[in-house]
Order: sequence, then C-alpha cells, then structure tokens
Amino acid sequence: MKNLLLAASIMLLLPLVMFPQETEEPTAVLEYFGDEYEIQVFDIDGNRIEEIFYGMDLMPGDRIKTGRTAAEIRLDPNGSIIRLSSNTEFVIESLQKDEQSANEFTLFGGKLRAIAAKFGLFKRNNYSIQTPSAVAGIRGTDFGLEVIPSASDSAFVFEGEIDYTSLTSGESLRLGAGQFADALAPSFEALALSTENFAALYRDLQFEALVPAEVPGYQPPAVETGSDSEPAAEPEPEPEISEPAEESAFMRYLSEHLGMEIGTVTIDGLTFSKFILQPAFNIGDFKLGLYLPIIYNTDLFDPEDWYKPDDNYEWSFGTDQDNSADAARDALKDLVLKIRYIEYGDNRDPFFLKAGNVNNVTLGHGIIINRFANDTDFPAIRRVGLNTGFNADKWTIESVFNDLAEPEIMGGRIGYRPLGRTLPLGFGISSVTDIAPAADLDDKAGDPLFLHTALDTEFPLMERDNFSLVGFADIGTMLPYYREDYTGSFGTVSAGWQSDFIYDDSEDNLLERLQNYGWASGIFGNLSILNYRLEYQYNKGLFAHGFYGPTYERQREQYARDLGELIPLSSSLQEVTRGIYGQAGFELENLLMLEAGYRWAWDDEGFDDTADLFHLMATVPRIPFIPVSASLGMDTVGFVDGIESNSLFDERTALFGELVYSFAPNLQIAAVVTNFVSEDEAGNKEADFAVSIETRVSF
Repeated sequence: MKNLLLAASIMLLLPLVMFPQETEEPTAVLEYFGDEYEIQVFDIDGNRIEEIFYGMDLMPGDRIKTGRTAAEIRLDPNGSIIRLSSNTEFVIESLQKDEQSANEFTLFGGKLRAIAAKFGLFKRNNYSIQTPSAVAGIRGTDFGLEVIPSASDSAFVFEGEIDYTSLTSGESLRLGAGQFADALAPSFEALALSTENFAALYRDLQFEALVPAEVPGYQPPAVETGSDSEPAAEPEPEPEISEPAEESAFMRYLSEHLGMEIGTVTIDGLTFSKFILQPAFNIGDFKLGLYLPIIYNTDLFDPEDWYKPDDNYEWSFGTDQDNSADAARDALKDLVLKIRYIEYGDNRDPFFLKAGNVNNVTLGHGIIINRFANDTDFPAIRRVGLNTGFNADKWTIESVFNDLAEPEIMGGRIGYRPLGRTLPLGFGISSVTDIAPAADLDDKAGDPLFLHTALDTEFPLMERDNFSLVGFADIGTMLPYYREDYTGSFGTVSAGWQSDFIYDDSEDNLLERLQNYGWASGIFGNLSILNYRLEYQYNKGLFAHGFYGPTYERQREQYARDLGELIPLSSSLQEVTRGIYGQAGFELENLLMLEAGYRWAWDDEGFDDTADLFHLMATVPRIPFIPVSASLGMDTVGFVDGIESNSLFDERTALFGELVYSFAPNLQIAAVVTNFVSEDEAGNKEADFAVSIETRVSF
C-alpha cells in the first residue's frame, strides 16, 4: 500500500518537474519619486498616466519624465535598480523574458545610474541603454549615463564594465571601473575618472529608497576616491560623497533656473549692447520665464543710456510718474514686461495657457489666423499676449490676444464634435478682430475696424498609428467698420458697418452678390513620422487667406490704408486669386526637426508673385562631431516678388536663425540673424536684416 501511495505521489509531481511553471511576467516597478507634481509618466500611445504612486508597474513603451525631482526603478524579478536624476527623459523599450531577449531602455536627456544584477532568473542577463549618440551594452555593472543635448553624451563606470558604441562613427569602447567616454567629444576614447570627475558625475545619483547591496552580485563602487590618473585601490563607502553632492546641488539648481545673455541686438537699425538675466521655473505643467534686460548704448551702469521700449523706462516701476494713478499703471506695465512667458499645458490638454511672447497661433485650419505671432520684433517691441483654451470631449474653446496691456487684436474659436472622440467629426466657428489697425497713423484713413469670421469643418477619412488622412473645408469673410467717413479712390465710405462689403444686393446673380470672401478645402495627416498638408485656396476681392499671420503686426497700418483706398469696390472690379498650398515636415528627436510649405498662387493674368507664400522651420539640436546646434525660421508672403525685387527681407517676412557653439555645458556663443523694420522721419518703413553675436551663460 505504501509503495502504491509513493508511486502515485511521484506520478503527480512528475509533470511539475518535467514542465516548470510559466515564468513571471517581468515588470519595472516605480519604487520612489521625490515630488508627485514633478514627475510624468506616459504610456506607449503617448497618453499621460494621471495616477502615479509608489510600487506602480511600468510596462514596455512607458516614458518617464522627471522635472525637479528624482525617481528610482527596480526590475522585477531581475533585481536590477535604476536611478533617474532630475530633468531626465527615459523610456522602457523592453524587459527580458528569456535568455534570448533583453532589458532595453532609451535615455533621451538627463542623467541616470543603473546597477545591473549579475545573477538572477536567467543564466545570462542582457541589458542595453541607447542615447541619442551612443548605445551601452551592459554586464553586471554599476555605471551611469548623462545626456546634455548638443553638448555631451557620456558614459561612466563605477564597477564592472560596459561596451560603449558611438552611433555616429560606429566605434566601440570597453569601459572599465574608473573610466568614462563622451560620444560627442572630438576624440571618442576611454578616459580615467579623476576625483573631480567622479564628484561631478556622481551628483544626485545616490539611491534614497532602493538598496544597492540587495542587487544580486552587487559590489561597491571602486572609484569614489583616487588620483587624476588611476582609481583608488581601496574604495570608500558610498555615503562619503555626500558633502560634494550638497554643494553641487546648489550650482545645479542655478544652471537649471538661471540663464544670462551678453551680446548685441539691433533695434530700429541701431546696434545696442545687452545684458539679460532670464530665470525660468518649472512646476509640473506650469512654466514661468522672466526677462530682465538692460539694453544700453555705451554705459551699462547709466540708466539714462538704457533703451526704453515705446519711450517707457521699464525699471522705474512708477517712480517717474507725477500722480498715484499713473504711477500704479506704469508699475503694473513695467512688472508685466518682465514676463517672457507663462505656460500651462499645451493645446491638447483639458486646459492650456500661454502668456507673454505668443507665436505660432492658428485657429481652426488657418483661414483667418495662421501662425500669428506678437513677438516678431522682440525685443524692440515687447508685448504680453495671451493664448488660452479648454478642451472637453465634445467642445473646445480657444482665445488669443496680442497684448494684455493694450489689447487691439483679439479673437477666438468654438469647436464642437457631436460624437466626441468616437468619431472626431468636427465643426467650428472663429472670429478675429483688429479694433485699431490705424492707431499709429497720422491720417487715420477712416479709423477702421477689421472683423473676420469663418466656419470650419473636418472629417477623418482614415486614422491609424502610422497613417492618418483627414479632410477639411473652411469658408470665411471680412466685415469692416469705419468710425469716420473716408474718401478713397473708388468713392466715399460712410462711417459704420460696411455690410455691402460682403453682400451687394444690386447684383442679379446670387453668387455675384457675395463679396470679399474666401474658402479652402484639403487634407492633412501623417505617414509614419512625416506630417503633410495639401489644400486648395480661393480668395475673392480683398479677402486674404491667413490674414493674421506672423508679420501682421508690422503690416496692419498698410492694410488700413489699402482698405480705405479700395472700397467701395464693385463686384465687376473684384479680382479672384487661387492657390495650392502644400506643407510637409518630420521630426527625428534630438537630431532634426524640419517643416516647409509653399503656396503657388495665380489670378486671371497668371502667376501672382505677390500672393505666393513660403514657410520654413528647421532645427538641428546637434551636429555630429562638433558641439554645434542651429535653427532657422522664415515666413514670407510674396516670396518670388521679394527675390526678384531684392526685397525678400522686408516687412512681409519674419526671419530668425541662430548658430550656437557650446564651449561647455554652461557656456555658449551664438550668432543670431533676424530681419527688422524701422521708420524714417517721414514715416516710411525700411526693412533690413541684422547679425548679432551673444554669449549665453548658465550658472
């Protein structure tokens, strides 16, 4: 009987011996973060995970961004641990399930330390971490990586060894304990860690919640003390580094929050020197940037020699005024001028806000306001604009103001999606007004007001991760208002709303009765990393597609003059302009961002070289082998005419470009090119471009 029971037990246990239980699915566990408001986690689809807590599982595809805090991750059941320093962006690409797979991660920016387990679930534990310029293949190792965009891409080893490969040159190094290498350095080679090197690299990398000694196969770092040429033979315990870390934390805080520019700037054709402090603060989605300038002619320490925008001494804070009311207004204006930007979220969030320098604002599909900017002539003209809005499941509301101190250009859009996100078929109505386009003219030209209104709709034709196609159609018109009677080339315009400007009932044909309007229809979407847009545009009379554009602030006075000279304009004299606009762009993160567009325009006489449009935005965060970054932006109407008449950089063009050389992470030299518009004594505008050299320092 006993033999029978023994045989039965063996039969029951045999399947468990021959067929082991399925291995536990690996995860990465978020074990620690210092401030819940300074850490963000996004899933594989880019959606932000709202609830973040200690012990939450992070899965392949998850992206972690730390602000002014650190985070610690443990691989389970592997046992390896990772510490992310502040201002770090890190992606979990895959987690090892068997001996043929690997733990793979990407570090886009910031700094980390990883202690990789030597022993664990598998006989062979595989790890790799890729940065924008290199990839580290890891064994059981205590090591770190640091990425400073356009400046350095470094690996350093405290214990063990790694294979470190440059993605640019293909060269590979084996780094051992006490060594580091920089993939962006002029020479890609392994160098010894000095005591100073180690103290700087080890900053903010001590684990606070996780215990290195609990990592399978862990050995304490062998390089915490040593000479400039070799690591010490007998390492000190890890906590010995605490005092240098506290001292450098203050310097790191300054480097993250305080910037300075020294150089020159061209204003109204004159070259000034500048000394500018630009503190910046980030608290979660909230961002604040200040602009504290001293722009002077010859003497930095003489306030009388400082540039005064709009004849306003911006550092007086009301002390130069005669009465308390004026002093209060001046103090408020001077205070507001110190704001470079206030930002919260972006235009896809439930609520977003941007105040200060406002640019690249588009309502709907851009038939009225397209890439509007209030800072084209910054810092010669400084405005505190506002772009804010709300996004719900079915409703969206957005508004824009060019200057909160003196709001003259303002508008908004209300959008509605009847089926919500299930089928994002959408409709919208936009309205934008300029209440004083002739405010600075001696002859007010009737002192007009511009009022634009548009309807838009879009309907998705196909939406996939790697391919989307969305159709859209917009129609808009402009209704002017004159505060005073005005006599122009075609007759006298009486004060009031010019309703016959958009509808002339004297015409027999219904279509002919519609005046000064435009419509557009087209498609946009993406093909893998490529974004595209293609549309047909139709403008009749004085209506212009994208009327409020990047250079509108410069041209609004001329628009007021032109409008008064041309209306009332009969239907028989109204010209029709058509155009085809195409745009494409893509972004390779930390390598290249490029977007370009062109509108081919024609009227009844053929190609219209005053209505074609060119748009370009290009950014190279870093150039291989040299610590240089570059960017260029240009928007112009009348592109071909500007080339042919040698006036490409006139008031119709917004231009900005810079070439930045990084001597060190905290020191950069930048060559900046812009175009500017100035007025002579007769009030005639002259346009030119300027090149300035500036030094940028962070502490």
